[in-house]
Parts: sequence; C-alpha cells; structure tokens
Amino acid sequence: LLSISVIFLPSSSIASKAIGPSPHYSSTMTEVKLAVYDLSHGLARSLSAQFLGPAHAIDIVPHTALLAFGREYYFGGGIQNCTHGEFTAYSGLMPIEIQSLGHTTLTQQHFEAWCTTVGASEFAPESYDLLQHNCNTFSNVAATQGLGLSRGVPQWILDVPGRFLTSPMGQMIRPILDNMQLQGPGRVGGGYQRPGMPMSTPAPAPAAAAAAAMDNPWANIPAKKTTDEIKTPILNSHCKPLLSADINTVKICVTKLVAAAEGEESGNAQKILDELAPLLLDPKYPLPHEALEHSAPFLLLNLAPESSKSVLNAVYSLMLLRLIVLHSAADDGARIVLSEIIGIIGGRLIKSTKENDEMFGNHAIRSMAWCTLSNATGTDFGASFLRQDLALRSGLVDAALLDISLSQQPRVEVRQSALAFLYNVAHDLSVSPKGDDTKDELSDTVVTLLCGMIEGIDEESNSTARLRRLLIVGKTLKPNHGQNIDVAAKSLVNDLGFVEVIASLRSSNSAGEDNDAKTAKGVATEICLLLS
Repeated sequence: LLSISVIFLPSSSIASKAIGPSPHYSSTMTEVKLAVYDLSHGLARSLSAQFLGPAHAIDIVPHTALLAFGREYYFGGGIQNCTHGEFTAYSGLMPIEIQSLGHTTLTQQHFEAWCTTVGASEFAPESYDLLQHNCNTFSNVAATQGLGLSRGVPQWILDVPGRFLTSPMGQMIRPILDNMQLQGPGRVGGGYQRPGMPMSTPAPAPAAAAAAAMDNPWANIPAKKTTDEIKTPILNSHCKPLLSADINTVKICVTKLVAAAEGEESGNAQKILDELAPLLLDPKYPLPHEALEHSAPFLLLNLAPESSKSVLNAVYSLMLLRLIVLHSAADDGARIVLSEIIGIIGGRLIKSTKENDEMFGNHAIRSMAWCTLSNATGTDFGASFLRQDLALRSGLVDAALLDISLSQQPRVEVRQSALAFLYNVAHDLSVSPKGDDTKDELSDTVVTLLCGMIEGIDEESNSTARLRRLLIVGKTLKPNHGQNIDVAAKSLVNDLGFVEVIASLRSSNSAGEDNDAKTAKGVATEICLLLS
C-alpha cells in the first residue's frame, strides 16, 4: 500500500519555547515530512476500475514513510530506517509526493527510543498486515504519537484498504495478500534498525523486486507464440469488422426528415438530402466535400443538446450518419467532415456518462450513436483517426464499457451496439502493427478490453452480446486473423483467474438456443484451448 515517509529537516532559525534543558527536546525545531509512494507504478489508476469496479477504483497503491533527522522511517518487516536515497535505490520506488507534516521539538534520540520500545511492540514484524496494519498505519502513529505532531497521514490514504476490501476482487485475493509485506535495507535481526549500525544493502526481496518491475507486469513476457497445433476455426472466421451497412432505410429516413422540417427549412432539407441519398446507396462511392458540407451539419444539428427536434429525427439522422462514415473520403475537405462527425458523436457519448444528457440518454439514440461509431471504427479512415486521437478512443472505450454492463445498461440494443464498437476497436488493435517499444507488452487499452469483456460475462443473458464479448477476448488472445497467440494476454487472463468463468460458458442448456448462443459456446471452448 501507499508508503509515506517522514523526513525531518533541522531548522536552526526557529527557537523552541519554554522547553528547558530536557534531553527529550531540542533547542531547534525539526521539520517532519511525509513521503508518498505508489507501489503500482501508475497501474492502479488505469486498471483498478476494471479489477475492482468503478465504485472501488483507486488512483494509487500507497506506501508511506516519515522523513526526519536526515533519515527515512517506515514499517515493513519491523520498523526500519535508512537514508532516503538508500530506500529508493533498494526498492526502485520514487515518491510521487512529499508533504510537510509540521515541526517537532523532540530529538532524534527520543523518537528512536520510542521506536525501540512502544513502536517496536506495536509494530513488530509479525504484526504486519498489508491491508490493515501496514506502513501507512505506522507513519500515522509515529507522526502523531512518536513525534507529537497534530497532523498525520491523510485520511484518503488510510481509507484505501477499505475501498479495496469491499470490492469483489479484493475479497477474492485477500488470502494471497495476507503474507505479503514490503521490506527494505534498514532492518537488522527482525527489529528496529538503530542509527549507527552498519547498513547492509542485500539483493532486493522478492516483493520489492516485483514492485520495481511493475511498470507493466506483463511487459517482459514474449508477446507471440505460434499455435499451429491449436485449431480455432470459429475465431479464425471472424476476421472482419462488424458493420451496419443496410441501405434499405435511406429512403424512409429522408422522407421522415423532410416531413419534419418546417417552412423554408423543408425545401432546404429536401434539396440537401436528395443530393446525398443516391451517394449513400453506393457503398464504394468516395464522398466529396461538396456532398457533405451541407448534409453533415443538417444531420448533426438534429443531435444538438438544444435541438427542439424529436427523438425520431435524431434517430433518422444517425441512421444516415452511420452510412456516411462507411464511405471513403474523396478529398481533404471530406476527411475533415468525417473527423468532425466522429468527434462530435464520440464527445456526446463520453459526456453523457458523466452528466445528464436527455437526448443521448434515450436508448434508441444511444444505440444508433454507438452503431455510427462502430461503423467508423471499422473503416481504415475511422480506425486511423482514433489511433491518432488516443484520448478520444480511451474515453469511448470507457464509456462503452459502462454501456455493456447489465447493471448500468438494461437495454440490450445499447449493449449490443456498444459491443460492436469495442469489437471493432479490438479488431483494429489485432491487425495494426505494434511499434518496437510496445511489441512485447500489452497496451492499457488491451488490458482494459480483456478485463471489461470477462467481467460480468456470465451474467449477460443476451446471446449476441455474450458472443461479442467472447469474440473480443478471442481476438485479443489470438490477433492477426488467428495466426499467433499473444502470450502476455494469455498470462493476464490466467493470472486474474478468469479461466473458470470462460470455461463455465461452454456448457449450458441447449434447448431453444439460437445460433449466437451455440456459436458462443464454441468460441468459449476455443478460448479455453488457447488458455490451457
């Protein structure tokens, strides 16, 4: 957990008041600082929402220590102290924050006497508990009792274990964590390390070595391994994006939108949409800027938050926009318009997950919005645009993950459309070449997709939604149209204990099953083969 160190820095300019000659007090005041570390090296911020659930997400896994008298004091296998630089060199951790807790008039000798008596009994090596009696507990008690400060460890740090333990994942892996503790170079003989004793620097303990390598725990696993002996014909057959390309609705959409327009606007709508409609009927026709400069703004205006248009108008507009984004752009002007369509609809979907949006909260509009972005992501231009705007893609992935959760989104059509978008993201990731700096590790997006697809998959009652979840997992495990297995992805799924969840989907009552349900069982079987 978050490690906080207290640093004491002598301050010769501030005299103590009415202290007298007591050996426990100094004639000068010493500043005490708290060093805060993140044992996850940043992974908690990106992964905890997926592992623990949004309500239990944490920004860091905190470890704290006190910095005072030129030493760093912390608890891990007993009370320890060393220089600040020695702890960093030993653990591989750098503090993410150092904050002042105040000044103490107590001497170093008094504080270290407290460590060897009161502190040593309360923080003996065997009393360490990673979640409930840890380094942060020590930093708080040592600051307020051992050093007499009015301020200790911030409450949000002390609350992290509770947030973790109340999550389903926390309860599941609690037994694994019970025997773990962070150790450092400053302890000798299982107790308090007194100043002046030789400071050994042994090889890093397994826990510390693991922490030092946590930039990405799957980074050093060879990324690819040929799997010619494992046959996955169902997964291999799903080698194209999921697209909604039905053009039979174009005429009805145009008719309804023109009929909804009033006065002069009706004539303009008729002219704009009559020019656009024939182009949409030919999927291979590259759209020029002239075909989009009036039609795209007209359609997007029906989605504006302040629009007085009906829900049906928004749905009809999105049904045409989903076809527009399937077309290639004939010129730079058209490419700009396509980018704006993706950005505006994507931005509204992301924003609507954080604040009330009556229009995009409507299930029909939301479903068609995801369908539009799914189509865009399934094209070379749209996929490339999202690869360049990683913030937008990441935000959309997070928004889609909320919309595939049965507890968050009861409407099956929204879950299916959001999964179509995520499937096309996974497809693009599987066929896009990796750079040399990431070829041996999983990206944050891949980790998020894997965890998001498996979490709650056994609760999904709709066969199409369940199938799409499994296909995304399979596409991540065996990318590039099924030629190789990603060993890092396989390791992640196994390490998180998701194999049993997927295995449970192989067998179910087949009576009355539709084709998607049967295919889902076959995909689950193939995934289990890849994970074995």
